[in-house]
Formats: sequence, structure tokens, C-alpha cells
Amino acid sequence: MRPFMVIVICLTLLVGSGVDHAAVAGCVAPDPLAIRDLGLSLDAAARDSLGPKSPGAAARLSLLCTLVPLFMGPSLSDQGGAVGAIGKTATVASVLLGPSVGYFYGGCSGRAIKGIAIRAGLAGIAAIAAAQAEWPSMDLFGTGGDQGNAAASIAVMAGCAILVDVVIDLLQVSGTVRRENDRRVLEQPAVVFSVGF
Repeated sequence: MRPFMVIVICLTLLVGSGVDHAAVAGCVAPDPLAIRDLGLSLDAAARDSLGPKSPGAAARLSLLCTLVPLFMGPSLSDQGGAVGAIGKTATVASVLLGPSVGYFYGGCSGRAIKGIAIRAGLAGIAAIAAAQAEWPSMDLFGTGGDQGNAAASIAVMAGCAILVDVVIDLLQVSGTVRRENDRRVLEQPAVVFSVGF
């Protein structure tokens, strides 16, 4: 069995552990009486979408959306053609977008966009530097004073910074979603009952 398949199975089990199986069964075979009250169900779903989100589910979503395409993409990109293009796109998307999925789920879209912007900017710097670099010399830190070697060191440092940002986003997503849930609770308007005589 290939290593990425083992990782996919483990991540599926990790994400699946928080699944409400009764809710899944309800989605597969809906209650006939629930269809009649579809308007009320949609209203309840809209209210639930504004409710608190699970910090654990946000962390699992970010981890899953980062690791699965990251490990499957390179094996697909070796095949060439349209499948190869999909593999390359999945690999890039896993690094740029994957860690932010949990933030979007948790209602922290500003934090998600910030992470995407940081990684995209660093990827642009890495790509420009890599195009200018002289890789065969492998003098990455420019001790010979060569401009191509300095570009190679910038490309490597930008790549490392992208990986550090991915890890930071994956580690912080659950805490950020938890704080967003607390903020929403504090901002809810207080209900005041008044009795008129």
C-alpha cells in the first residue's frame, strides 16, 4: 500500500470520528414529515450556520485539506496530461489554500485570507528568486558573492517560510475558531422581556 493511501485512511478516520451517524442517516433517508416542513428546516439551517463552530472540526478540515492533496498531488503529476495538471494544481492549492479551509469554516475569513496572502506572496518571491538562481553550484548562501547563489538562498528561505506559515496556521486554527465563537456569544443582543399593564 502506498504511503499516501495510509495517510488518507488515517485522516478519514480522524475526521470521521466526529460525525453524527444519525444525522448522516437522516440525510440518506429523510423523514417524509420533514419534507413537508422544508421551509422551517431551511430557516433552522440558516440560524445554525451563524451558531458556534467546532474548533476540532476546523482543525481537522485544515489538516485534511492540506495533507491529502499534498501527498496525492505529486503522484498524479507524474502521469502527465490533464491528470498531471490536476496533480500540480492540487499540490499548489494544498499549500496555499488548505490551511485556511478551517478558518473559513469557523467564520474567520479575515484570518483565512491573511494566511493565503502571506503564502502567495512568499511563493511569488520564491518563484522569482528560483528563476534567477544558479542551482548546480549549490552554494546556497552566496559565500562566493555570486548573485545567482544569493537568489537560490532567497528561494530556499521563502520556501521554508511558506512551510512555517502552513504549520502555524494548522496549529492556530482551533484556538482562533474558539475565540471567534466566544466573540459571537458576547456580541449577541440580550433579550429583554417587558410586561405591559
